[in-house]
Amino acid sequence: MLRFFKQNERWYADVPNHTLEENEMVAGADLLLDELCSKCGFRNEILLDIDVSPADPLITLRQIEHDSCGATYSVTSNMKFDLDTKIVWICNVTHDVLGEHPEVIYINRIQGNLLNTNTTMEPQKTKKRSGIIGKGLMVLLIACCLQIPILLVKGLIEDRKELSYTVQTELSTSWGGLLDVNVPELCVPFYVNSTDKDGKATKEYKVRKIKSSATAVNVNADVEVLHRSIYEVPVYRADIKMAGTFKTNESVMDNRSGKVYVTLPINTYKGLEGYPVVTIDGKEYSFSVVGDELRAIIPENHIRPNSLIEFSLAFRSKGMEKLEFSPLGTDYIVNVTSNHASPSFKGDFLPSTRDVTDEGFDARWEVTALNTCNAYNSSFGVDFMVTADQYQQTERSMKYSFLFVILILSAIFLVESITRSKINIVQYIVTGLSLCLFYLLLLSISEYLSFGWAYLIAAAMTTGALGGYFYGFLKSKIAGAFTLATGILYGFIYMLLQMESGGLLCGSLALFVILCVIMYFTRKQGVFDSRESVE
Repeated sequence: MLRFFKQNERWYADVPNHTLEENEMVAGADLLLDELCSKCGFRNEILLDIDVSPADPLITLRQIEHDSCGATYSVTSNMKFDLDTKIVWICNVTHDVLGEHPEVIYINRIQGNLLNTNTTMEPQKTKKRSGIIGKGLMVLLIACCLQIPILLVKGLIEDRKELSYTVQTELSTSWGGLLDVNVPELCVPFYVNSTDKDGKATKEYKVRKIKSSATAVNVNADVEVLHRSIYEVPVYRADIKMAGTFKTNESVMDNRSGKVYVTLPINTYKGLEGYPVVTIDGKEYSFSVVGDELRAIIPENHIRPNSLIEFSLAFRSKGMEKLEFSPLGTDYIVNVTSNHASPSFKGDFLPSTRDVTDEGFDARWEVTALNTCNAYNSSFGVDFMVTADQYQQTERSMKYSFLFVILILSAIFLVESITRSKINIVQYIVTGLSLCLFYLLLLSISEYLSFGWAYLIAAAMTTGALGGYFYGFLKSKIAGAFTLATGILYGFIYMLLQMESGGLLCGSLALFVILCVIMYFTRKQGVFDSRESVE
């Protein structure tokens, strides 16, 4: 306990080996002692338990600036009444008491003489304990309420995704759409003798379709990205070569009623570039429009009963986003080569072999008639997707939003509880809103820059703003630690977003480490201590 006394209207500290003038309290320190005596009802003498370690402190002094003569401190009251004195200056005599001018000085007890009775001012523990619990619940409520602006940002992401889909649909209409490659068919028109309801003889016209019994498809897809406003859409040009055999039976030409032809085995003709050709017996035949489909007329001399008719087919077509294949119950071998580095293989069958590199990929499917005997309209293919576009990545980052907010607000509350600082609820709300605004910044910037740069800029802006704000209300080096921790947390979440696997494990381990750190710093804190007495 350090004794202070008032003599001739001046306050002095009772520090040995110093003159009375050196021990004089000035520049706010004297006003603080006057105010304590006045509000506590003490006479002109007071004893203060001064330490650099908190023990339910009544008053907290935080260093603002320091020079060769002394240091200036801000004053925070933890008593049942506030203090009008907010700034004090303390001279270098403090070195004999505390060894230096510490960053924070705690006045844990105040003792003085009141009507010849020795009285000690102690904290109102029950009131303080209930106040801390209420403050903690309020912080949790703030974190929950901050999910409202998070949900608003998620709604905005859905709107932007819908607009992006609209742009993709428009480009699909003008470019060529989704391309589905089927099995070539040799078509032989014929008639069947029948009778009508009146018993008269009639001829019913039909088409005998002979699917390729074994088909090999080789595709070279050159993928590029089209830009419409701020949106990117992957499209491709595919050089498709097909080869196989048509197996005819003895009655293939019976009752023929028209020209034999081969159909072009794709679902849409809009993306075709140039004129497709089919080669049979070394001769090429071009396709032409007949009704609503493209046909290549084949001379009769190529159609031989009980034989295998070899053919090859080549064409070039534009497509968008996906390239699919439908085997339709035959042996089907497909080789796809592309410059796209992030394919997504989908459908009823995955590639038998694949090789994906930064320069592109090669994939091979081998599907037999046995594989598709019980499958109706089976298909497979590749999706030329853009790896985790900005909307997907922003949505993924927002999954950590509540955890991020609760960690930062809990850290501030923990510092407030340990150091007995007074942090206003408004400051908690503003901090939380800044964390929510990060996601809006990330969404808007990522529409113009890559997601990595957008994340870096948004995180730097948010961390810088919060760093200045932390220093404004903490007024200590703890603000710098908070700023650094916020930046590290943003960096760690970005690392989780880039991990294709193991993200859950790393996140869980990080949370465990954070919990251990909190347990370490709170192991000796009697924040919720139920004891009513002070040793």
